[in-house]
Amino acid sequence: MPYINNKLLKRHSSHNIRVILLFISLLAIIFFTIKSLNNLSAGTLFSYPETIANDSYGIQELSLADINKDTYLDIIAVNSNANSIDVYINPSSTNAIWTKKTVVTSTQGLLSVLTLDIDNDSDIDIIYTDTTSFAINLNTNLDGSGNSWQSSSVTSTAGAIKSMCSCDLNKDGNIDIVAADDIRGRIFYMQNKLNVNNSCNLSAYMKTPKAHHRYHAVTSIMMVT
Repeated sequence: MPYINNKLLKRHSSHNIRVILLFISLLAIIFFTIKSLNNLSAGTLFSYPETIANDSYGIQELSLADINKDTYLDIIAVNSNANSIDVYINPSSTNAIWTKKTVVTSTQGLLSVLTLDIDNDSDIDIIYTDTTSFAINLNTNLDGSGNSWQSSSVTSTAGAIKSMCSCDLNKDGNIDIVAADDIRGRIFYMQNKLNVNNSCNLSAYMKTPKAHHRYHAVTSIMMVT
């Protein structure tokens, strides 16, 4: 039987225990560091709320867009209490005053808004819904700075539109509209016909589940220039 040095064995055992304890300590440090980082992202990642406006009771929806072409995103607010759509101009610096510009007034039933370049002139236009008159309306940004607007009707028979979105659905380079009509229980698509006559012309198509995902023309929603 080989000779065993008890002192050497105890020394090795003590060393192994220290290594194990050190490894456990490192794991604990890593765990608490990760936990602290998670707490940081949840609790202290953002600054304290900076007030932009104190007169915005009744806001139904917000959108962001560079209305005046200064490279800073502005805030477009749909206010159902005031029956208005207001643009809050980004002052481009912290704690500065956001100037309020009212674009749409005296329109009841305001609910949903889109901010997009509908006519490909590099200006941000505004499309909004009026659930009281069942309309979708377009406000065209004439001067590119949000100081001059031209209002026109896209359709007056859209229904109770509670949600809209926009994208180039048919890849023709023009932004189209998709909307949900809560009255008829339908989702419909409005194609932008800008290239046909060089004016913003939206014609509507309704997608029906029984038509195998084909689009059928809805003659009651044909508009607009």
